[in-house]
This record gives sequence, structure tokens and C-alpha cells, in this order.
Amino acid sequence: MSNLDKQIKKLCDAGLFLVPIPPVDGKPSKAPKGMESKGWNKPKSNDNPNGYSNDPIDFQHCEGFNIGLFHGASNTIALDIDNLEITQQIFEDTTDIQLLDWLENTLRFEIKSPKPNRGKLIFKVPSNLQLKLRQLKHDKEMIFELRAGNCQDVIYGQHPEGGNYQIIGNPASIPDAPAILLDMLLHWDDWKLVFDSVLNIDAEQPKYKPHKAQQGQNIEGWRNPIAEFNQSFCVLDVLIRNSYKPAGKDRFIRPDSSSKVAGVVILNNCADGVQRVFSHGGDDLNDGFAHDAFDCFRILEHGGKW
Repeated sequence: MSNLDKQIKKLCDAGLFLVPIPPVDGKPSKAPKGMESKGWNKPKSNDNPNGYSNDPIDFQHCEGFNIGLFHGASNTIALDIDNLEITQQIFEDTTDIQLLDWLENTLRFEIKSPKPNRGKLIFKVPSNLQLKLRQLKHDKEMIFELRAGNCQDVIYGQHPEGGNYQIIGNPASIPDAPAILLDMLLHWDDWKLVFDSVLNIDAEQPKYKPHKAQQGQNIEGWRNPIAEFNQSFCVLDVLIRNSYKPAGKDRFIRPDSSSKVAGVVILNNCADGVQRVFSHGGDDLNDGFAHDAFDCFRILEHGGKW
């Protein structure tokens, strides 16, 4: 039995569904292409000879092919990291996850690329979830992908640019997907706003409304209650006492959030030196403006009344 046959049997015995990926012009391919691969994302049958399968017999004539893992049928997802350095920063800023803890876990299941600064972790997901591909790009460069549903990833074979893919871990013991990844897949639009803010895609500082001068403000001995409040309390004080949950770096999850998105971020570099908070989420602070501690107090605890 060839090494290819052994690997395919091991993967099929683990309950995974595989896709044959023939070479293109004699070179290994990362994805099924052309007429020879038509119907790859449908089950193999007499009418669909190029489809995915869980039967090792269906891969007996695939020497020289790459083999893909079909996520939809296998109930798997891939955290496909194209830029490890930037992805680490994003995860540290927006979650409580240290990505290296996953990448160095001895129980992980990983498809290791021969290219540097990469990572591809495979996780199991519940069969009842309808998931699909999610991609984060910046300046036309792919940062990372969550590959799920109608997607495949080469699990055995050669990279088109040279070198072999390497399987790390036991395919029969693929770990369950962390809750945070499922949350990203299910609430991608909310997460992407936060990811984009980390990447400075919208680099313009959020606007804020200066407090209007109040009647009698210049009377001798008069003390400005707004300034006094901001000297006595910081934004974090007001958020914490209103049940905002810290997550990531200078970020919070709003109360009653249906997701784990840390869509509320503290701004420490406003032009006037005042600490403010800006919300990308569905809370009362999300009005398009950044807010200082007094504004948070007024909006969250007094219905916005002055």
C-alpha cells in the first residue's frame, strides 16, 4: 500500500470526506479546476465521478493528485492564516485568545504549509450549523480565512510553489471549534468592523461633540461639573459599572450582546488628550461619535439627558 493510500484510508476512517485534485498542466493544484474536476463539491456517484467521497476505493487511481478535505460534508472548518504576524495582533487586540497557544497545542490538528508565516488549524463543528467562507483582507492581501461549508483545503500533497503539505495531529481526534471562531463565522459583519478598526482601514479618528459652554461657567468660584466628573472617573469606570465586559486590548463587549464581538473600544490618543470610547456595536453609545466618561454616564445611566 502506497503512502497516499495509507493516508487516504486513515483520513476516511476518521470520518472525513475527501476531494481528488488532479494536477493542472502537470503541476500540483490547490483547488479542483477544469472539466476533470466538475462536480467536486457534490457526492461521488456514477453520474458525478469527480465528486467527494469517504471511501478509500474511490481514490485508487489518484497517484500524483493532491487530496482536499471537503469541509461541508466533514463538519470541519479551517482557520487559514496567510499572515501569522498580523493575525496574532488582531486576535490579541480583539479577543482574549493567544493564537500561539492554539498553534503550539500538542492536541491540535494542523495542515502545515511549506510556506513561512502561515498556519492552518482544522476544527470540528456541529452538523446543524450553516456556515460559509469568511475572508479578511487588507491592501489586497489575505490576512486570514475561516473556511467552512462549500470549501476544501489540500490536506495531502504538494504546494504549487514547492514543498509538501504536512499533517500534524490525529484526524480521528480533531478538536471542537473554539466558541470564538463559531461566533466569528455566525456574526462576521460585526466582527469585520472590529477587525478593520485594528487594521486602520478606517484610519480617521472618530468625531466627537465638544461640550457646550454652560451659562455662568465663567463666574468666579464656579466649578464645571462635566470637567469635575471626567477628572474623577475614567471611561473604563463607567463601562464596567454598566456591565460592559473587557475583552482584548482596550475593548469591551456590550451588555446583552448576542455575539462575543468586542465592538466597544477605548480611544487613548484623541487630539485634545481626553480619553473617549467609540462603539461599533448595537448599544446606545453607537451614534457615530466618540464619548468621554461624562457622556457615557449621561447616555448609559440617564437616558442621554443633561
